[in-house]
Amino acid sequence: MAISSIERTAANIGSLVHENFVNEVKPWLDHLDPVAALFDKIGPSGYTLIGEKLMFAAEQSYAGGFMGTDGYLPEHQYVDPVELTTTPARLYIRRAVDNYLRALAVKPGAYEDFFARIQSQMIDAVKRGTAFHIHGSSAATVCTFVSRTSAKVLVVDAGYGHAGTAPAMFIEPGMVLALLDASNLFATVGVGEVSAVTYNTSATTATITFIQDIDAGSTGADGDPLVFATIANSSAANYVTERGLAPNGLIDIIDPAAASSTFLGLSDSTYPRWAPVNRASADFGHIEMMEFMEEVSAKSNSEVSVGTHVWTMQNGIKIELAKDLLPYQQQSQLGRELQGGWTTVKVGEFEVVTSHHHLHDVAYLLCPDDLHVVDLDGEPSVVSADGSEYSRLADYDGIEWYMKHYVQRFASRRNRMGALTGLTNTNASRYNAHPVS
Repeated sequence: MAISSIERTAANIGSLVHENFVNEVKPWLDHLDPVAALFDKIGPSGYTLIGEKLMFAAEQSYAGGFMGTDGYLPEHQYVDPVELTTTPARLYIRRAVDNYLRALAVKPGAYEDFFARIQSQMIDAVKRGTAFHIHGSSAATVCTFVSRTSAKVLVVDAGYGHAGTAPAMFIEPGMVLALLDASNLFATVGVGEVSAVTYNTSATTATITFIQDIDAGSTGADGDPLVFATIANSSAANYVTERGLAPNGLIDIIDPAAASSTFLGLSDSTYPRWAPVNRASADFGHIEMMEFMEEVSAKSNSEVSVGTHVWTMQNGIKIELAKDLLPYQQQSQLGRELQGGWTTVKVGEFEVVTSHHHLHDVAYLLCPDDLHVVDLDGEPSVVSADGSEYSRLADYDGIEWYMKHYVQRFASRRNRMGALTGLTNTNASRYNAHPVS
């Protein structure tokens, strides 16, 4: 796979070298997502690693309170904590370069140093992956099957598997996607490399064209998920799909569709105080948001205020909220500062973080004190355990390297967070991460 990628790059060398020095290649896209800044980093003292499991403990009930008697003491009362477990995700990005091109495509005869540009693209891929994982789930659904035009051309919808959300925000030509059979334990129907994307087939669908047949047997069914895969050959030894191997995202943590009965090994029905507070919106606006915050406060027996919580939403929802507040307060102000230099925006009295990668009809109420990220090996880094970041390619004049990150995200308390769902967002397609078509 690495050699074929280099050969494609060699064929396009004209796009890298220019007669005159014209400075750097300007980026068109930025995938930094402010919602990621709401997760607080936990050091080794905050967890125990047993085998491949991260272990945590939490209180899930009360152990009694003061009791009035005529002098006799009540019986001893004690409640054991519960154990929460999760498996860290192993994230990788792999790159390779032809040594000839590395020597040829350098300044002053190139737009930008070729090798530095590949490294820059790798960092951009880290940002893209983080945004996808934060707003998605450990199931890693990119989008879902709707219909096929041919074995190579699929119509898709439901970004992250969520109905109505833009399906192709993270899809570009050259990526590898696998179609899985939801009715057969998510077995692989087909896998292929993307050759073209029509991002706006309709307001809620996109069309993906693949180089290889991905649905040769016409077995794809409405709702079957598409996920990223390592290689466009399901028979290869290194073929793996991302399904079930991604870190937890907000769909896991808050579960806005009420699709999961457990999280971190705890059942919501067995431990009702573990469940988040999710409600279908009835009349979205600042009154409903205030009511919801008070409800979450009551259900969690904890303070829920603009000082403790942040709302996250798609930009279109924020605009609808601003319209609702126009008669009361038209001014937006900067709010709290988050990790990484991000700043929330105060819309009315609410701390708001917006993202164009967000579910289009959901507003999350999140408590940053209860959201955590564990980086087992620190920040994402290029592997150099043997003394060098680069390995020579066998039988080819080139080198390769890869970046790794062992990470997991979770909530230590879910019952003082939740989501308002089914929000009306009439302009959702204007504010998603699809390009204009």
